[in-house]
Amino acid sequence: MRLRNTILTGAASYIQMGVVLVTQLAAIPLALHFLDAERFGLWAFVTQSLGYLLLLDFGVANSIGRLMVEPLHNGDEKTWNGWFNMILAVLFLQGALFLGVGLASADAILHWFNLSPALFPEARRLWISVLALYAIAFPFRLMAGILSAQNRYYRYLLATSLGLIVWLAAFFCCLHLGFGSQAYALSLAVQMVVSIGVQAAAIVSGPNRFRISLRHIPWRHARELFGFSSAVFVCGIAIQVAFMSQSLIITKILGLGAVAGFTVCSKVPMQLMQLIWRPFDAFGSRWQIFWAKLETEPLAAEFTRMLRLTLGLALLAMTCSLAMNRWFVFIFGKETLYQGKVFDLFFVLFVLAQVWAHC
Repeated sequence: MRLRNTILTGAASYIQMGVVLVTQLAAIPLALHFLDAERFGLWAFVTQSLGYLLLLDFGVANSIGRLMVEPLHNGDEKTWNGWFNMILAVLFLQGALFLGVGLASADAILHWFNLSPALFPEARRLWISVLALYAIAFPFRLMAGILSAQNRYYRYLLATSLGLIVWLAAFFCCLHLGFGSQAYALSLAVQMVVSIGVQAAAIVSGPNRFRISLRHIPWRHARELFGFSSAVFVCGIAIQVAFMSQSLIITKILGLGAVAGFTVCSKVPMQLMQLIWRPFDAFGSRWQIFWAKLETEPLAAEFTRMLRLTLGLALLAMTCSLAMNRWFVFIFGKETLYQGKVFDLFFVLFVLAQVWAHC
């Protein structure tokens, strides 16, 4: 287990963060130029509402890395291929469940949020398009877990970074060609193809060989899989409520126009939050290997150092956020979207609490 891979993961996470920041900074004025405030807010509503349905994976995707650490680092090819095929089968079934539940509940969800009748057909088309794309992507979530277990997570980060760059180009082309809000779904499809393709290439060229086989799937491990993932699932619900509920509540009470103001005003502190905890997250793969090998002393020492660094950076970054958030909103020429210093203060407090909880 090399510290080099952890450093590469940290560097790749900042590259990804930079790409996310640049693409978001470019995408917001693009969207506001081609779309009205309601259609701009529609994307946040669609992704956040579907985010709750993504919980139907019951924590499996986020458990893969931890559960495959032992067989991969012990060289037990039979066991790691057993886990690989069982998890792949589970993710296929969950993708089908996700698609079925989404299609069955689409109209009820959209009606409940009181979308305007004129916007409803467009919103329904976008919602179902993104639902289908997420369902297709379900089995491919396995790849990020494998790269994490191999302590090669930087490959996943670089793949998603490339996907975001391609997404921005596709998003601009689709908006320019007049696809309206459907540009979000079309550009997302292009992004997924690129990102998944690069991850697949990383897996194939990696140190372990994986064979797809429907025979001899070790279903006896299912209890262990869901026993561990159920705890991750509970954490996932908490994260979903903390980060993906605001736009839904605003949509229900104030409408999609207000979501645009929230989305723009929360962008800087949310991006800074991601920037802050990237070094901490880079050690995740290394720490799970320490834990699997019962090397708890170096794990505890590294964790303590990274916790102190992360909390110190959070205080500094949120102070900067209070000073710059108004300027950020105004650079887009959308002064009416700025929600005021009171909003900034409470959102900064929210971010500080979430940084602590994340660690």
